Amino acid sequence: MGSLEAFIRPKSLAVVGASTSGNKAGGRRWLSSVNAGFSGPLYPINRTATEMNGHRVYRSLRDIPGPVDLVAVLVPPGDVMDCIRDCAAMKVGAVVVISAGFGEVDERGKAAECQMRDILGSAGVRMIGPNSAGVFSGRGGVNLLGTFQGLLNGMAWSSTVIYALLLVGALYCLSAGPEASGLAARPAP
Repeated sequence: MGSLEAFIRPKSLAVVGASTSGNKAGGRRWLSSVNAGFSGPLYPINRTATEMNGHRVYRSLRDIPGPVDLVAVLVPPGDVMDCIRDCAAMKVGAVVVISAGFGEVDERGKAAECQMRDILGSAGVRMIGPNSAGVFSGRGGVNLLGTFQGLLNGMAWSSTVIYALLLVGALYCLSAGPEASGLAARPAP
């Protein structure tokens, strides 16, 4: 896959931190994913649930029976690094870290972002985030923003800009998040 293909046209999608509660970010993003018309396998990851919207729930990424192109991470900051290591070990296509609490908080958070970028980059995995608003691809059936399909394209570090693009009809939107800009991560030589 090309550098952004796994974000906008993934063949499979896992939502780590998917929730049965629509009041939680993991629940809203999971439901958006289900309702977006994604044609590939959808994998909700949750430690306690067994089924979500007709989909079998997996306790961890490593329990998924096949390859994963795109992983959305919506877990507490203390659980993100384990998820990043799993993504690298599995050589997933791309990761969007929606979880916050890193570089926007303190220097330790900035260091954690660099570590995420390095771990994923050494495995050849692209990353958007952390603290990303998510990814939207109308043609790819990916909605990790909770919005509608449109006609234009956009990428921004600002969530406000992303939502404005969607209001005018964007077809693809990638919210890189304010800090690590993981799109700069490159595969190891």
